[in-house]
This record gives sequence, structure tokens and C-alpha cells, in this order.
Amino acid sequence: MKRFSTSKLMSAVIISLLVVSLVGCKTTSTKVEEVTKVQPTVTQPETKLEQPMQAPVVEEAPVVKEAPVVEEAPVVKEAPAMEEAPAMEEAPEMMQYPLGIEPIVKSDADYPVFDLFIVHTANVQGNVYSTDSSIGYSKLSTMLQVTKSITNNVLVLDAGNVVSGTPIVEQNNGETAGTLLAALGYDAVAPAAGDYAYGTDALFTAAKFAKDNTQLKVLAANVLDDELYLPFQPYQLYDYNGFTVAVVGLTAPVEGVDGLSFMNDAVIQNAQYALDMAHQYADYIIVLGNMSNSKKGGVTSSFICENLNGIDLFIDGSCAVANGTMVNGTKIVGTKPNFGSVGVVDVVVKNDMAVSTSAFEITASDVAHPAHSALASAYGIKNIPSDPRVDNYIAYQHSLIKDTMKKVSVSVNVSVTTDTKADMMDKKADMMDKKADMMDKKADMMTEAPEMQYPLGIMPIVKSDADYPVFDLFVVHTNDVNGKVESGDFNVGYDKLSTMLKVAKSITNNLLVLDAGNVVSGSYINNLTSGETSGTLLSLLGYDAVAPSADDYAYGSDALLAAANFAKENTQLKVLAANVLDDELYLPFQPYQLYDYNGFTVAVVGLTAPVEGVDGLSFMNDAVIQNAQYALDMAHQYADYIIVLGNMNNGRNGGVTSSFICQNLNGIDLFVDGVSDVASGTVVNGTTIVSAGQDMSSVGLVDIVVKDGKAISATPMTITANDVEDPANSALASAYGIVNIPSDKQVLSFIASQEAKIEGALSKVVATTPYTLRAEDAKKQPTSATKLMVKATTAETGADATIINGGMFAQNINAGEVTVGDIADAFAYPYTVVLKEMTGEQIYAAIEAGYSQLPEESVNYALTDLKVIYNKYAKAGKRVLRVKLGSKNIDKEMTYTIATNQYLGNNLGGYDMGKTVGTGGLFSDILIDYLNK
Repeated sequence: MKRFSTSKLMSAVIISLLVVSLVGCKTTSTKVEEVTKVQPTVTQPETKLEQPMQAPVVEEAPVVKEAPVVEEAPVVKEAPAMEEAPAMEEAPEMMQYPLGIEPIVKSDADYPVFDLFIVHTANVQGNVYSTDSSIGYSKLSTMLQVTKSITNNVLVLDAGNVVSGTPIVEQNNGETAGTLLAALGYDAVAPAAGDYAYGTDALFTAAKFAKDNTQLKVLAANVLDDELYLPFQPYQLYDYNGFTVAVVGLTAPVEGVDGLSFMNDAVIQNAQYALDMAHQYADYIIVLGNMSNSKKGGVTSSFICENLNGIDLFIDGSCAVANGTMVNGTKIVGTKPNFGSVGVVDVVVKNDMAVSTSAFEITASDVAHPAHSALASAYGIKNIPSDPRVDNYIAYQHSLIKDTMKKVSVSVNVSVTTDTKADMMDKKADMMDKKADMMDKKADMMTEAPEMQYPLGIMPIVKSDADYPVFDLFVVHTNDVNGKVESGDFNVGYDKLSTMLKVAKSITNNLLVLDAGNVVSGSYINNLTSGETSGTLLSLLGYDAVAPSADDYAYGSDALLAAANFAKENTQLKVLAANVLDDELYLPFQPYQLYDYNGFTVAVVGLTAPVEGVDGLSFMNDAVIQNAQYALDMAHQYADYIIVLGNMNNGRNGGVTSSFICQNLNGIDLFVDGVSDVASGTVVNGTTIVSAGQDMSSVGLVDIVVKDGKAISATPMTITANDVEDPANSALASAYGIVNIPSDKQVLSFIASQEAKIEGALSKVVATTPYTLRAEDAKKQPTSATKLMVKATTAETGADATIINGGMFAQNINAGEVTVGDIADAFAYPYTVVLKEMTGEQIYAAIEAGYSQLPEESVNYALTDLKVIYNKYAKAGKRVLRVKLGSKNIDKEMTYTIATNQYLGNNLGGYDMGKTVGTGGLFSDILIDYLNK
């Protein structure tokens, strides 16, 4: 066991996180007595008890509408047979589409390059359930919901043979299957032979009902009645960001259907001309239909494609060729029958042209057992849950066929003798007695088992309760957001993070969302709402816990404590800090929280680095740090995995870093830090230390694989702002097939409401200037505004000097009264101060890089209060002759503290800015404070 040399080793505070060492505490407001050196006796059960599982709430079956009364097929007189090719006329101002069928706009973004995903099924034949051999509509619904939450560029099609084949769909003439297609958001279906099982009138009525009441289109362009009218809609146009897709329905000949023809001369003549004309209306043509592998009529999809030009994609229910085969420039795709697979075609569109088409299948095995699927593993998918809405509907439909099943059972049992029947009833009674005995024994065991007593009475929050021997737990973490709430080129933003979290939560419940602090200050939208904006956003996004850091005390400890109490009583968010004590040695914050994932318990312990100038609170009391290692060891009786959550600010307050803590304490599994002294993902004494980017320049993610109740691996990764803002060009996003991450409109609406609140505060006058503070030309030379800014920054931060870049400044501050808004508008962005340790060598190199574009303007032009002697006519890289701090030359071997902004501090500007040693407030706030003096 490692020991501490002095009480300064705040490392132990992390134990206070768990506060299990503070024996005798009853609640989070209970006084913490001084701990003696004698280790307390702890009586606990030898093994961790399973938490009783509550029975799931069963929702009532949805009310199912009765099938509509079958009417006679309406006569559609919109499309007379084409006898001759019509003469081409000049296009009118408004596009006139054949039969007046207007395009359905599916997405309207202005993307020069995007992916269109075509999801297709065929020959489902009533296999609605999810099994090892059938994907089923319930799990397909989940997959479609996830996909549509990421992109609107989705087209869902079925090639027919869908409404017959099993009792559950045949009991109501196919209504079950039709309702499921509409519920899942299918766009179109082309009826095949099996769909005529209930007669043409029933199919016509169902098609009309779908057209009038749902988004589903029933398409068949080659079916004509006796008078050569089209009883079905022949095609539909879909618009994706200006790229128009035509889906044309095709039905193979069906025997025994009176009054309809499927290969009439009026349909097939001039077919090539029709395709050529279709390209005037559509950029991409899909033929959708089940050719039944040429069983009827001798026409296959490959035969059609061999003899016609201009079809881009043929979705065939019964392919005569291998899936994905190219025939005369047309890709032909299909799927396995009985819902054995779902097909996906990825069409890459560039400048309104399809530049590539890739086809693949998702099999029933991929869906039922994703953990063992190469395809699912490639996308990090471990579980595909069923959609409860769909499950409920299918269960209700299944219940409707029980009466029929009972009648069959009665007829079979007529031949069973009375004696045989009596024997069967006796055996059944014996089995029931045995089952009752087992239930009694189980009840006795549960009664006898002692209830688990957790320190401070903090009970685990059950996040998921599935019975998985192996699963992934995903820990999402942020830190040092500093009030940068909206997404942008350098910020992930809460609006886009919200979208990602919603998608993740739609796939798995095994999610833990944490923030390591420095979250509620650092921007005007926070400062002028006393942190309310960010606090509400953490709750809105479903964060589980936050550990307050130094900057979160910006509005005083009373305000922070009040916010923590409000969050505890009204939201799921926990504000955790185990090492903070008040004057009477009480714990003002909740110290830790337990989370249960399928029986695997995670303890999240909050830790706060010492904060200067906070009256009434202490952060390193001896009562906290004594027996720290013992506390961790004991904590493992309650938790299988221990996470310490806290922003150590690279030791700038108190000199203790996350790596120092981990070096001196055993038993921490994961340390979620903020500004850290080691790179994210570094393992120290068995502990993985992770952190994300400042100002939400990145979001962290740790994938913990749990097997048989133990964590067997922890893999950290980082999602950058660039990955989120431009996923089409991100290797990480591309690996998961993500092409667009939209903003959450609810989050944007809340942010807009908060911005409206602070408009009045921005008009407050804070200073007066007799002359205009110029910011123009700041990208190539110092100006009055930049000189004032670097002087104020050095004075307010206590740094040796300041180096910032010309791109920070947006506009002048005019002479006269200066408002808060004027100062905010002077900056191109709400920049935050970052303190760096730089060698003299690095200072020379940074300034040299900042001068490299002279005499041209550059956003990276270096602005500093250091005295720089340089020759702007010299070759770039050889311009700086000497740099002085005051009257002394900068020593290239010495280390200096330099104030800069997060843009340069993250090395995004091409400067080597050295090692981060701290963060500060907004540059605009620093200027306001300086002017007020």
C-alpha cells in the first residue's frame, strides 16, 4: 500500500468521493467526524446481492381500426395507353409531371456531396416476428429510426409478396402487414403475386387507403384493366437535396386475375423511349418489382435490363442473378426470402449526379446476434433492441388468431380418451405443485437475504437491467466547455451533441454521460444568466453527473450549492464533490453516485481541485484524506468499477494532478479529468486517465467491455468538432456511415430563448473611451485595440506576457460610451484565456510563425506585449532577431508563463504553444475588468 508524505496529497480526496471511509455518516448533510488511525470494522455480505427486478409495465394493445369496406376498384382515367411517342414541346415555366404526380421532398439541404441510403425488403411473406432466421419488423423499425435520426436521405422500399404467407397476416386479409409497412415509414411497395391472394378489389382498396392516409405508395406501372386504365399509381418521384429519384413499380404476370393484364402491348411498346423521357424528370431511376425468377411470363430482371437502357437500379424480389450484379449499366439487387435479410444500397451523389452505388445485405443473424457479426462489429453495434410500439401491435394481432388456433386444437383432441386426458391433467397438477414449491423457496431466500446498505444511503440508479453476459458500457465525457454552448467550426456544441446522444440512447441503455467541470461560466450567455444556461443544458441532454471545478464557483458557493440542490430534486443530474467540506465538516455536495448496468455497478466519485477565495469551504481537510487507500478498497464491496470525475486543472490549484493521484492510489479504474498533465488515454498505475477538448473542441468516449460482471477492457476515443461539423470528410464518421449530424431543434430553441434574455444586459455601459479603439489591420500589425488587449491580459492573469493572434478581432470599439455588447462584438468569437508554459525557444518559434505571412494579412499574425525586433524583409522563418521581456532578452533555455487563447492553445494556428498550465475567463471580461480599474 502506498502512503502519503503530507496532507497536501489531495489525492486522497478522491476517496472522499466515495466517502465510504467516513464511517458514521448518515446523510450527505451529516457531520464528518475525524477518522482515527484504527481501521473501522465493516460488516458486509460476502457477495454482492442482486437487485430485485421489477416486472415491466405492459402497455395496453393499441386500438386497431377495422379493415375498410371493400369497394369496387375505381376507374383511373389518368393514363391512356401510349400509342406513339409524343412530340417534344418546350418546357413550361412550371415543371409538368406525367399524371400530375409531384415529387415528395425528403430532404432539402444544400449539400454538393451526400449519401442516399435505399433500404429494401422483398418476399417477407408474413414473417413479422424477429427470430434467429427472420429480422422482423420490430428490430427493423429500431434500425430505421436510428438511421433517420442521423440523415433524411433514406428511401425504404418493398418489392412485394408481403401481405400473405402466415396466419397473423392472413387473418385480416393482409391488414397487419400493410399497417406495419406504414408504421415503419416505408415509402413504396410493388405488389407481387402473393399480394393478390385476397382478390384485386381488396388490393385496390388497400392501395387507395394507403395513398389517402399514409406516406406509403403502392406502385405498379405495367398493370392495366380491360379499358387500358392504370388501377395503381405507376411511379413516384422523391427529391433529395435537389436530386430526383423516380421509383417505378413493376408486377410480374399473375395467373387467375380477371380483368387485368400485366404485359399488354400498350405497356411495353416504346419502352426505351419512355425511359429516355423519364430522365427529363428524374436524375436516378429505380425499378421496383418481384419478377419471381421468371416463373410467370418468362421475364426476369436481368432480361429487362439487357434490353432496356437507362435503369439505374433494379430492386428485384427474386433475383435470377447474384445480388449486386451489373447488367447493361443497371445494378440488380435482392434480399433473402422470409425476412432473412434487409438490403441497403448506398448511392453517393455529387453535384446532382450519382457517382457510385454500393450494395450490401444485413442478415437476420447480424440483427439477432450483432456481437458475433462482422458487419455489426464494424459499426460498433452490440445490441439491436425491439421497438416496443411494433412489438405491442404484433402481440395484439397475434392474440386475434388464438380463437382459430383453439378451434383447431379442439378438433384434434376429439380422439383423446378420457383416461389419457385424466393422466395429462394429473401430470400438469404435479408440475404446478413443483413450481409452487420453487416459488416459495425463492420467496424465503429473498426474505432472509439482508438488504444492501450503501454509504450515506445513496442507492444505485438502475440504467439497464438486461441479462447480458457480455455488453459494452459507453462513457461519454466533456470538460472545460466554458459556456461554448453552440456548435461551430471549433465546437461540437450541445445542439449536435444532443443529437448524437439521442441516437446512442435509441440503440443502447448502457450509456453514462459525465462532465468534469468548468462548465457554467466563460461566455456571456452563461455569465449573464449566472450559469443557468449551461446547467439547464446538462439536464436537457440527460447528463448523469458533473463535478464542479474552479470556474464553476464564479457566482459564489451559495449559488452553486443552490443549483446542485435544485438539480438533485428536479432532474437526473447529480452534482458530485466528495472532498469539499464546510466549516463544520459537513458534506455540502453529494459525494458519489452508483449506477447499475445489467448487474454491473459503477461508482462515480466527484472530485474538486482546491479553489482559492471560497469562504466557508475546505478542499483538503485531514478528515477527508486519511485512510484513502482503505476507502477505495472498501468501495469495491459496493461497486465493480470506480470512476473518479474531476477537473484537476493540471495541478494549477494545490499542485495535485490526476496522474499524481493515480500513482499514489490503487483501485481507480477510470479518471475523467479536464486539463490534464498527461495525454488522454494514458494508463497510470492501472488507471486510464481521459479528458476531452476545451470549449467542447472534442467529446470523449470510453468503450468499456463488461463480461460476466467484470470490465475486461476500456478503449478511449475522441470525437472532434471537425468530425461533427463535417462528417462527410471525417475518417471516424465515415467508418460509421455518418454523413450528416443535424442540430437538435429543441436545444437550439432553448439557447435562442436564453440569448433573448441577455439582450438588455449587453447594453450596459462599462467604460468610456475618448478615441476609437481600432481592430482593423490586426491581422498584419498591432493596433490600439490589440495593444490594450495584450496589456490587460498580462495584467489580469499574472502571466509573464501575452501572445494572441490577429484573427481574434472582428471590429473597432468606437469612441464614446462602451457597452458590454460593444466589447463582445469586438471579438470574432468568445475567446477564453489559456495559460501556457513555454520555453524561450518556443516563444521565438511562435512569433516567427506569426510573422511568416507578412506583409500579407494572416489570422495567425502574432500580437504580443513582448518587444520583438525583426526584419520583415528577411526570408520567412528568419525574420525574428531578438525578443525581449522588459529590458531582458528572452532566454531560449528558460520557461515562461504565456497567456494565449484556446485557438492557439490547441495548436490550431500552427504555433507550438507548449504545455497548458491553466485556463482563465473570457478575453472580453478581462478587458471590461481592466477598463473598470
